Amino acid sequence: MSVIDPVPAVVGLFAGFIGSLLGVGGGSIITPLLVAMGYDIKTVIPASLLSIVGTSLGGLDVYHREGLIDYRTALRLESSAIIGTMIGVHLVLSVRPIVLKAALSAVLIYVGATSLRKAFASQGEADYGGKPMLGGAREALGIAAGVVKGLVSSLVGVGGGIIGVPILNRILGLEMRSAIATSKMLVGITAASGALGYVLKGALDPCLGISLSLGTIAGAIMGSHVGVRLSNRVAMILFAVFLIVMSIVILVRSG
Repeated sequence: MSVIDPVPAVVGLFAGFIGSLLGVGGGSIITPLLVAMGYDIKTVIPASLLSIVGTSLGGLDVYHREGLIDYRTALRLESSAIIGTMIGVHLVLSVRPIVLKAALSAVLIYVGATSLRKAFASQGEADYGGKPMLGGAREALGIAAGVVKGLVSSLVGVGGGIIGVPILNRILGLEMRSAIATSKMLVGITAASGALGYVLKGALDPCLGISLSLGTIAGAIMGSHVGVRLSNRVAMILFAVFLIVMSIVILVRSG
């Protein structure tokens, strides 16, 4: 029996490309696709987490060489997100998921719509962010938003990228390409901790995990090479459309 399953590998290739291009892990693509194909969701989730690490690692050096990853800002955001994640774990049984999903969808639609409006504005590239605005009220707001990012992610199972990128871009002031590159690294850190937990419990299917990971690494490398060539305007438009689509998906799955 072959160690590599071609179907998950192709799914991983697609998810890795999109994930690397938009700064998300790709789990929101992998999980529904494989479950729709008949794979057991309890088997898919651990393998998906492992593959998200592949999305993060694949092509990360390209973004690093281009100087697009803001490590200082990433550390602050992820630290606060971990706090939010721990809070979410304790609240998960007492909060109605459908309420949170509806609220999250509304936020994503708002951020996506305002990002589209901003992308098509005539002011030019100066409006798309630049150096991170750390210190003072803005940084405090970013840290608070990071807590919300971790909280929402743990409560409704949404990957951190679709929340982290808007925080990095709209609140902390990173240009869109830098926000995507920085988020790409962050989703890998979050996914690695979850994947390790499943490995220690013996809940990871090696064949599925390896197949997905090989696909996501290859797709992520391709996506990163495309991503560094995108203008901030195009990157913002693509991510805004992705946010709006994901908000609709979340609402539909909540019904």
